[in-house]
Amino acid sequence: MTLTKHVSVMPVETLEALAVRPGGIYVDATVGGGGHTELLLEASSPDGKVIALDRDDAAIERAAKRLEAYGDRVSFFRGTFDHIEEALDDMGITGVDGIIADLGVSSDQLETAERGFSFSHAGPLDMRMGVQGGETLASFLGRVSEHDLANVIYILGEERASRRIAKAIKTAWKQGEIKDTVELANVITHAQPPKVRYGRLHPATKTFQALRKAINKEHESLQAFLPAAFRRLRFGGRLVVLTFESGEDRIVKEIFRTLSKEENGQLLSRKPLVPTDEEQRANPRSRSAKLRGIERLEHGQKPQNKYRAEGVTKQ
Repeated sequence: MTLTKHVSVMPVETLEALAVRPGGIYVDATVGGGGHTELLLEASSPDGKVIALDRDDAAIERAAKRLEAYGDRVSFFRGTFDHIEEALDDMGITGVDGIIADLGVSSDQLETAERGFSFSHAGPLDMRMGVQGGETLASFLGRVSEHDLANVIYILGEERASRRIAKAIKTAWKQGEIKDTVELANVITHAQPPKVRYGRLHPATKTFQALRKAINKEHESLQAFLPAAFRRLRFGGRLVVLTFESGEDRIVKEIFRTLSKEENGQLLSRKPLVPTDEEQRANPRSRSAKLRGIERLEHGQKPQNKYRAEGVTKQ
């Protein structure tokens, strides 16, 4: 099988935020290409352990091949990251020292046309991050009303032309004119005003983002995952999340704020960290990345007035 093309974002900042130590137990809640998993294994050597989760069998297979030299120091669990407590229970683990979640779609998924994420290469109307069960994009487009589709595109994609796009999609769908992702992208493109149609960003980007989020229930999973992950941290353990879209970052910010006020959590920084200029030049897909972290304090331990910025690279 082809090894991953995915490049892990903000690797140094992630390890510093997690304060990885030898012998610790860590969770990579979105294994993807296995990049962050390998970093955790290296930083926690010689005897640290990592539990790697992903809903995508192909991602787990690639990561397992990449990481086979680490033996039983790494364990894999197939499922969405909001099932983190189930995964840990299955392994008899009550608490961990750190958890990383790198949100969004990996380069491997984007560049595999048959997964249906790409608007540049024709693929089926699928968009499921895990191909076992769940509703496909084709099924969704067939049943959703124009009104509800417009709401999905506007809320999850922050697309201003959502109503025009939804109308165009439903009209083309009823006429049998959308059979693959490229045809869908063309319909979206022609529904956009000229200034967007010929702009820097592909005119279908926001709509594809919204549809992917809806199909995979990404916001719902994230909202369930964050408090569940925090509960499974040992005292002094840290939860770090990398987001690439403003909607996800808002969810993380709000839930972290609640955890810091109601569950004795300590934010690692007031503002999210972002990639260095050097990393953004080397890996353009990192440009929108934001890193937020929170530490679980002991019962009765007072949160510090200052943010726990030690070990966290300032930008």
